Amino acid sequence: MYWPQRQGFYGEIEVTVEDIIKQDDYVLRIFAVKYLEECRQVLHYWYTSWPDNKPPENPNTLLNMIKDIEISRKDTSITDGPVIVHCRGGLVQTNEQYEFIHQALCLHEKSLPETPT
Repeated sequence: MYWPQRQGFYGEIEVTVEDIIKQDDYVLRIFAVKYLEECRQVLHYWYTSWPDNKPPENPNTLLNMIKDIEISRKDTSITDGPVIVHCRGGLVQTNEQYEFIHQALCLHEKSLPETPT
């Protein structure tokens, strides 16, 4: 794990786990990240329904997490920072997993409001 169990120091940066919220398909960790006198809250969503060597059963599990992320960005003061998406090396291993990602993105695009051209 690249985050502390409760609190950790990385050089001059202090990271404290403020809360852990477990959902069916993901875990949300709320971190306080402090450097010198500046402290920011960081929300870390970990999608836990990604199986090894095959895709998840249903793309809606991923889309529901994305909706929760969008809601939390509207409901909190954490709207000024970027959303960073990453996966650890080797997470996407099969063609079926790539197809799942494509299917989930297509479903997400259909849920977006239409924009005038």
